[in-house]
Amino acid sequence: MRFLRFIYRSVRAVLAFAEAGIESARYARTHPDADDVSYHYSSRLARGFERTLGLRYVIRNSERLLDSQPCVYFANHRSNLDVVTLIAAFPPRTVVIGKIEVTRVPWFGTIFVKGKNIAIDRKDHSDSMAGMAKAERAITDQRLSVFVFPEGTRNFGKMRKFKKGGFHLARNTGRPIVPLVCAVPKGWVSPRRMRKQTDVLIDVLEPIDPNSFASLEELMDHTRAVMGSALEALETEIEVQGLSQNE
Repeated sequence: MRFLRFIYRSVRAVLAFAEAGIESARYARTHPDADDVSYHYSSRLARGFERTLGLRYVIRNSERLLDSQPCVYFANHRSNLDVVTLIAAFPPRTVVIGKIEVTRVPWFGTIFVKGKNIAIDRKDHSDSMAGMAKAERAITDQRLSVFVFPEGTRNFGKMRKFKKGGFHLARNTGRPIVPLVCAVPKGWVSPRRMRKQTDVLIDVLEPIDPNSFASLEELMDHTRAVMGSALEALETEIEVQGLSQNE
């Protein structure tokens, strides 16, 4: 019975994915100069996942998402399912820096391009540098914020060492870093643990002034320590919640 329910909800989630993609592509065609295509898509997709997967997004300190714009958002990168768990916290007037491979994902890749997000080939240094220059112009010229995963790739559990690109971006533009961390119960997407409702905890941390540190390394160490501590607390809390629900 659990397995059949899992299959049913998974199919509904894929359909929600497709519906949000089709509707947002239509929106992009009718609003070719809009800078909120990605936000439009994210909001619609979050509502779809709440309905189909039973997710309940709990965003703490949500006012910090907008207070410092334009800014550079940093988020932990657990897996490919981050597009499901973080989508509700995606802010308006924001573009994402992502790897070139995401542009090939059905539906999602189309919206990624139409949303004027920045795809870079991490194997090509010149392309990566051009992408970061484009991100700087998005902040300084268009007053858009930029969303990055400082780990650079999925960590599958343990937070990786941070890459320098996002930190250079913040220091070069003089805009704050707004970190956010996200935690979900372990194995929440499996047939055994998928519940009627699953909490997704997202904590938006205090902005960090990138120019208040003597060196880039100090800024990187501080940001990673703050995010690591907040994520550990959030993961402990959500696992305790899960244990109490199973009692």
